Amino acid sequence: MRRLHAVLPAMAVLAIVGSASGALTLSSVDGAWGNPVLQSAANPPSTSTVGSEERIYWGTAAGYGQSYLGFTGVSTPASVTPGTAFQVGTLRHLNTPIMFNSGITAVDLTVSMDFGSGPLDTVMTLNLTETSAPGTVGDGPDRLTFPTSFAPMSFEVDGTEYELCLLGFGSSPDNLISYLDTPESLCCQCPGSTKLWGQVCTSVIPAPGALLLAAIGAGAVSWLRRRRTL
Repeated sequence: MRRLHAVLPAMAVLAIVGSASGALTLSSVDGAWGNPVLQSAANPPSTSTVGSEERIYWGTAAGYGQSYLGFTGVSTPASVTPGTAFQVGTLRHLNTPIMFNSGITAVDLTVSMDFGSGPLDTVMTLNLTETSAPGTVGDGPDRLTFPTSFAPMSFEVDGTEYELCLLGFGSSPDNLISYLDTPESLCCQCPGSTKLWGQVCTSVIPAPGALLLAAIGAGAVSWLRRRRTL
């Protein structure tokens, strides 16, 4: 029985090491829009939820409705393997004809992800270059410019610390882009779109409690070896 008591902490350490290399569960992804920067003749934008997409609308419509940005988080729960890129969500941009100077030039998108230990919030500013001219229809594309670097976020699951890194926007994690050009559309169902990618960093650092448990386990193994040599 005394030997069993010494072995149990070491078995717990092995369990922690195994869980650190396994898949995590992404339990939720949410998006929210805020802090729009208005052009000189713009009215305050409005926000709404359409299905699972969070949208922000802006612009004085020139006969074809307002422009909007929409963000939809990936379906959850989702399995995420540390070291492997995963899709966080989808960004869509509808560019409709709007009146001169009635648009926005920037807006913040807050993306909140939860791996079971509480929400991890990232605020990113998207810059928008409008191509509207007075009373015209059929202008060129509007350009969304994305941030290209993100601060990693630490979180803990089952006594192990991880780092979540946003990689950026693009069609795939190997084809990231710094901007998205969206042609003007006279159809409310023709937005441009791109995906947001993230990755849980492969290097995991045991939390202080796990380190203590590892030390206890190592001491128990050493004690057992000494016992066997007596």
